[in-house]
Parts: sequence; C-alpha cells; structure tokens
Amino acid sequence: RTPHVFGLVPDPYGAGVGIERTNHLIHPPYLAGAGSLQPIEDLLRTARRMRPDLKSVGLVWNAAEANSLAQTRIARQVCSNLNLALIEANAENSAAVLESANAVIARGAEALWISGDVTVSLATDQVINAARRARIPVFSSLPGAVLKGALFDLGANYVDIGRHVGQIAAEVLDGKSPAAMPIDNVMTALFLYNETVLPTLRDRWEIPPDLRQSAAGQITATSTNLPQLSVPKKQARLQPQPGRTYRISLVYFAPESAGDSCRQGLLDGLRDLGFVEGKNLEVRRSHAQAEIANIPALLQNLDSSDVDVVVPMSTPVISGACSLIKRKP
Repeated sequence: RTPHVFGLVPDPYGAGVGIERTNHLIHPPYLAGAGSLQPIEDLLRTARRMRPDLKSVGLVWNAAEANSLAQTRIARQVCSNLNLALIEANAENSAAVLESANAVIARGAEALWISGDVTVSLATDQVINAARRARIPVFSSLPGAVLKGALFDLGANYVDIGRHVGQIAAEVLDGKSPAAMPIDNVMTALFLYNETVLPTLRDRWEIPPDLRQSAAGQITATSTNLPQLSVPKKQARLQPQPGRTYRISLVYFAPESAGDSCRQGLLDGLRDLGFVEGKNLEVRRSHAQAEIANIPALLQNLDSSDVDVVVPMSTPVISGACSLIKRKP
C-alpha cells in the first residue's frame, strides 16, 4: 500500500524483485524508479584506445554486492571480446581493498579499474596509491576519482540521476500510479580525464584528441575544469516570524559553571539567528536543585505549560525528558 521509489541501482532487472528486463512496464505495481548501469564497455574500449597494447586490467570487487556482480559479468564479456585479461580479486570490506589491489598488480595488471562497487569506492584512495607505487593508471566508473589521481573517469552523472529520481518521486506524490511508470535505465555519462597522471606512468598512455574534445572536464598541469559533481549543501537560516514571541524552557539538574557557560552559548547562538531574549524570546530557567526526585514533577509541569520547546541539559534531566515529556518538542 506504500509506493516505493528507488535509485542508484545499476541493474534493477537482476535484483530479483520482479522487474522485467525486456518490458520495463512489468514490475511490482507499487514500485517506481530508475536503473543506472555504468557504460562499462565504453570505459574499457576507452582504456584500450589510450593504450592500444593494453593486455590486462585489474579489478577489485565485493562478491556480496549484487550491483558489483552485474558489472563484473559485463566486464568479463567485454574483456573477452577485446582480448583483455581481467585479473580479479575479492574484498569483503574496505579494509581488504589495499591488499587485493596489490595482489592483482602482482599478478600482472597493467591498469586498475574501479567499478561502481560500493566497498571498493570507499577505498578509492588506497587503490590509487597502490597503482601509483606500481606506476600504472587507475580508471573509474565513478566520476570524481580524477580529483584523487585517476587517469580518467567514465560513468554516471549522479547529480542528474538524483534529480531524475526526485522527479519520479514528485510524480508519485502528485498521484501518478507507479504501475504506469516504466523502470528504465537512465544514464547521462561523464568522461573526465587527468593528464597530469600521464608522466608518472611506466607505460605509454595517450589521450586521443577526439576524447579530449568530448570530455566534460579535465585536469591539466595549469588548471582544473570539472563539471558539478555534487550539489552544495545549503545551511538553513532560521528566521523568527515578525510579531511572535518564542518561549523556551531551559531545564537542568543544578546550577554550576560549565552548565552556565553552555546555556549562555545557546542563547548567544539564538541571538545570532535573530531570537533575542527580552525582544522576541522568552527564556524560562528551572532546575532540580540537584535532587533526582524533583525531576519528574519539574518535567511534567513543563510538558503542560505554554512553552514552545523544552531544552533539557545534563544526563539525568535528558533521560527523564525522553520518558516523561509527551507533548512538547
């Protein structure tokens, strides 16, 4: 009875939840969303273009991740078609990634690929550091790795995918039935490169002119020109309503200097946001006189008062507030 909207799933058709791969309108009627399978074949062909003699690519991945398994299966087929050896190693957690990366390098990997594997992506720095020591490149399906030292990224524009999934959610909230919405693969691919990596490599890699021209962004020796890879977080700015007086209750265990400083800091912060005691803010202070037995009655009285919010301080008062205050935030 509750609609579900999903995103950031590379292969929803293989997830085992009843989404048909060939007819995208066949899926659970309460489910809507979008797949985001990375352009793995294009990525591997791009690597081959940068180094026509490339014979092997190393991949560290977590076999417990269904998304990673789907990508690895595609990569195996593509590598077979390109006569590339895909040298694989498993990492069950991010702590094991560095050891696995070193293992595939020792087995002859001439480059490392970071797929959309979540476990490995959390250790991107370790993969790049291992490759740097071996003087081989890293390429990634997760745009943004070029900032950490990858040679190139070819993968999803996740800001666009997030906006697309948000639009689906908005349509569902507006009353559109998920059953009538096809579950498609949505992929706006980004190609980014970092040419400062080239001089550090033991083998000859080149970025062909047409790839440079098609890039959405690049890092050179003199500049960094990359597209928006994330949405800046905006800090909410509270604004008091004109003409309203806000009432808060500061309740604590007993007067003491550290608590006094903390309460003053709270009031200073409220003043900076426009909530000024004596102007549009009424502050009521009360304490339990250092007696645990006084806390319940104190809090119950506040819960039935006209304050807008109760601010409990010190462990015994906070513990009591969690169980006794039912009406006030």
